[in-house]
Amino acid sequence: MRQVTLWIVILFSGWFSGSTSGQISPGDLAEVHMHLEGISNCTKCHTIGSKVTNEKCLDCHTEIKGRINQQLGYHASIRVRGKTCVSCHSDHHGRNFDIVHFQKDGFDHALTGYTLTGAHTKPTCTDCHKPANISDQKIRTKQFTYLGLTNRCLGCHEDYHQQTLSPTCSDCHGVDSFKPAVNFSHDKTRFPLTGRHQTVSCADCHKTVIRNGTAFQEFAGTNHQNCTSCHPDVHQNKFGQKCTDCHSTVSFRAITGMSGFDHSRTGFPLENKHAGLVCSSCHKGNLTDPVKHEKCTDCHTDYHEGDFMRQGAVRSCADCHTTKGFQGSSFTLGEHNQGPFILKGSHQATPCFVCHQKEDRWRFRGIGTVCSDCHQDIHFPHLSETYY
Repeated sequence: MRQVTLWIVILFSGWFSGSTSGQISPGDLAEVHMHLEGISNCTKCHTIGSKVTNEKCLDCHTEIKGRINQQLGYHASIRVRGKTCVSCHSDHHGRNFDIVHFQKDGFDHALTGYTLTGAHTKPTCTDCHKPANISDQKIRTKQFTYLGLTNRCLGCHEDYHQQTLSPTCSDCHGVDSFKPAVNFSHDKTRFPLTGRHQTVSCADCHKTVIRNGTAFQEFAGTNHQNCTSCHPDVHQNKFGQKCTDCHSTVSFRAITGMSGFDHSRTGFPLENKHAGLVCSSCHKGNLTDPVKHEKCTDCHTDYHEGDFMRQGAVRSCADCHTTKGFQGSSFTLGEHNQGPFILKGSHQATPCFVCHQKEDRWRFRGIGTVCSDCHQDIHFPHLSETYY
């Protein structure tokens, strides 16, 4: 029995120190390894006849093994690669020994595969390396660890956009601050900003609402199919919803593309002589300004100088004229005979200009009602005037 005990002492002394003068355990294990105390657990870390190997350590620390196998993280960096685990994390130095000890000040975070830049250089280690930011439940249960974080922004930061935009925050945001979104370009969206839209504040189109109990600015899903999604339709849908047929984003009053404009939709169809006019002939100011057009004299000079507006005989130009031109008249013999001078006999065949254009201008009022107003009285002074 005494011989067996001696062989055990010699055997384990060889494992730990290579000398028969060593102890079975050179000291207490650190607190994180205290569950491995006892002679029956030695081979969980030590290989018989050899020192502690990386393979034994990584059999237990699988999360680090996985990172090394993927060539990721600090333990796969050039500073650590090729070293043994015990060269940095030796044990048997007592319960309170800090088995994970390195200098935080001056630590080159780029060795982890994630370089700290911008606002990320300001927090302390524990601001980021905390259980709340670790998604792996197995790693989260550790008392403290630098493992378990991802390089995804949403691994540490709250998703302000509530899954309505890409989870790759760097598509829009930089590392110096969340606002402004320095990497964002509206040109990459389905609505590039042109003209006056370039000077509009984001908040004018993207409103902030309360969603899921928090402030939420709506960026995705903004309705922009038609201009009237944001702008009031001053034309009240007379011209449809495709504003770009006439307008551009330079200015609402800068009209473009009028070649295909259907003027009949304004309530004033352009016919005959009107159809050949340029817009500025009637629209003296901005094309969007309303133009009076209820009466012809709103645009045209009254050639008759108000003759047909006197004595209660208010008439429209359209009673005698058409848009084909002022020359000629649609005024009929029947309409003439409804007036004070009924055309009879030879008068019915007399051209209009004989009576109504005795001078340079046409006249239709006060041109006479007795024969001698037009005809020479060959009986004067022997007979009195004859009236109709």
